Amino acid sequence: MKNRVALFFGGKSVEHDISIITAMQMYALLKEKYEVIPVYISKNGEWYSGDDLTVLDNFKDNNILNRKNIFRVSLDTYSKSLFKQKNTSTLKKYKSFDIAFLATHGGVGENGSLQGVFETLDICYTGSGVKQSAICMDKSITKRILNSFEIETVKGFSVKSYEYIVSKDNILDKIENEIGTNVIVKPCSLGSSIGISKCRNLEEIDSAIQNVFNYDDKVLIEDCIENFKEINIAALKKDGKIILSNIEEAVKNDGFLSFKDKYLGNGKSMKGMKRQDAVIDEFTKKRIENITENVYNNLELSGILRIDFIVKGNLIYLNEINTIPGSLAFYLFENKDIIFDMIESSLKEKNEKDKIIKSFASNVLNVTTVSKYTK
Repeated sequence: MKNRVALFFGGKSVEHDISIITAMQMYALLKEKYEVIPVYISKNGEWYSGDDLTVLDNFKDNNILNRKNIFRVSLDTYSKSLFKQKNTSTLKKYKSFDIAFLATHGGVGENGSLQGVFETLDICYTGSGVKQSAICMDKSITKRILNSFEIETVKGFSVKSYEYIVSKDNILDKIENEIGTNVIVKPCSLGSSIGISKCRNLEEIDSAIQNVFNYDDKVLIEDCIENFKEINIAALKKDGKIILSNIEEAVKNDGFLSFKDKYLGNGKSMKGMKRQDAVIDEFTKKRIENITENVYNNLELSGILRIDFIVKGNLIYLNEINTIPGSLAFYLFENKDIIFDMIESSLKEKNEKDKIIKSFASNVLNVTTVSKYTK
């Protein structure tokens, strides 16, 4: 009997549409081996299912959710099954599933929130756990942790929105004195290059920071490295061994890969972005592979992740860790079985976790009394 996979995608995230593309790619692949249940999370957080949610062109219809065979679903905490919601008060059991496959980019789907739902309900899911997802989602926290075990990142610091409101001039002075005015300004917790700006003076920096606060409550300001290579590598741990992908070099414009570069260049989504085999020497290649394995193990990550590096000469900076990368980075492996390997690895991890004792029998309630509070 085929395992039943619930494919989660969409969600309350600025990367919502990219998640849909990833999910449609994954659906086409997963249905070869599994029974797949699409679970689309709308931009306001409602859950839906139905066969019409498996066709990319259908999402071009703004009224897709009004179709007859698309229906609201909810997750039952007792049976751990999806229930079909006919109206506000009537629920009918729909389908149970063996594993939640997360194709959710950014927002609550990648920052540990959705992972927390599945952990609470003891449901198996793909990808990294709650704390790892939360850490990697915040670029400034990731930088501090990486630096603690001597992995180089680009010089920079983060600022919360309320800090900028009360100390704008001091913060701009700090940027100028500690980094300079040739900087990259980016949201701390977004992907797909949304909200990123390259700046050359304080006026541009101020404008870019204000723009970031439309998307995120924390901004990251980093030194702008010129004439660098952006190198991508993906990894998956299977049976205790880390499998590394090919190493590719992304072709960028204006110093960084924009949203347009990634997704709108030729209308083919993630894999359609212009790429080439990384033009690096063997020593640099080995260093990138070693760093990737080091990060995977030290942060106790799971599932397929993609790490983006900045390489300039002999300098290698870890730029970003993507715990749910676009297209699940399967194109870097050039082997679709890597997706099946991820699912099987997640199921094995869940089986091991189920062996852990999660309760403790004690007599404490029988011997404890609570006295009434009196003044």
